[in-house]
Amino acid sequence: MNIAYPKKIEVFDFSKGYFDYKTRWSNKTYDFEYHILYDSASFTSKALAFGLKSFFDFKQKLRDENVNERLHRFTYKLKNRKAEVKTAETQFKFDDISTEPIPNELVEIDLNLNENHKIKTLAFEFLYLNDECSINLKAFTDAANQYYFIGKTKKVKVSAT
Repeated sequence: MNIAYPKKIEVFDFSKGYFDYKTRWSNKTYDFEYHILYDSASFTSKALAFGLKSFFDFKQKLRDENVNERLHRFTYKLKNRKAEVKTAETQFKFDDISTEPIPNELVEIDLNLNENHKIKTLAFEFLYLNDECSINLKAFTDAANQYYFIGKTKKVKVSAT
């Protein structure tokens, strides 16, 4: 499947909120602001504007006190409670093989298949760490169930640590 990308993107807004990747991938930052427009001659409009301002001020005060972060951690723990038996996640590392020839008899992996979900997650990590584009990525496996990711500028072998 070929996807047509625009030749030049003038503005790409990451929306509000701070995440490290947003500062690394952007060339301009700005403060997010709400502007409340209302009819100053109308009591109802002034009351509604005051209520909205109070609501946003209250939300900001909660953010300043880190209540939102504590709430997100709490709800995450509630949603992701594990059974009594916890399994350790397997850790992986990417060994650079860019200067080596591609091994023979590799079988290409379709990352869009459900059974390849974990490999796809690793592939996204490879793309992120190596500034590669997904349209240039090929994923392979060999007879020993080793995985290989080959991008435009980088080739890696995936190893369990």
